[in-house]
Amino acid sequence: MSNLKLAIVLGFALMFIAGLAVGRSPADNRETPAMSPQRPQHSWLGNQLHLSAEQEKQMKAIWSSTAVTRPDLPKQFHECDKDRDQAILDLLTPEQRQQFDRIQLDHKDRVEQLNSERSQSMRDAEDQTRQILSEDQRKKYDDILKAHGHHGPPRNAMVHRRARGGSETEPAHRD
Repeated sequence: MSNLKLAIVLGFALMFIAGLAVGRSPADNRETPAMSPQRPQHSWLGNQLHLSAEQEKQMKAIWSSTAVTRPDLPKQFHECDKDRDQAILDLLTPEQRQQFDRIQLDHKDRVEQLNSERSQSMRDAEDQTRQILSEDQRKKYDDILKAHGHHGPPRNAMVHRRARGGSETEPAHRD
């Protein structure tokens, strides 16, 4: 499993657990937005750091800049990986290239199997979670899953890429 996928899964799990903890905390120990309409809405980090409205505005400007978000970065990583893979392939003899292709194919098959097992475990856990929830809770749970980008099992387990520094599951020269 790639580091990015692992980080996303762990992030979702932590957010879910944190949401449960907050939802189960005593109501008299927290303010609700309805009780304090004059209080500005802060981001999670803003609430943790007790940022002023001005600081919140500045924080949003800092973290939404293109220098940080860099929409072109994934493409640049892909190009770097592709160039590296091609340079390595150019070093190989035809026999070594065949061995490399077999190694890549074996790796792809193993990764697909692991992804399939992980996906099934996630679906099983989600199904078990739904079984212990009321109808309203199930609807909210499904909305939370959708909001966090989980729309059910992966449609194509063949699409596996490492987030950074690795190659695609298909050998690079097949691009």
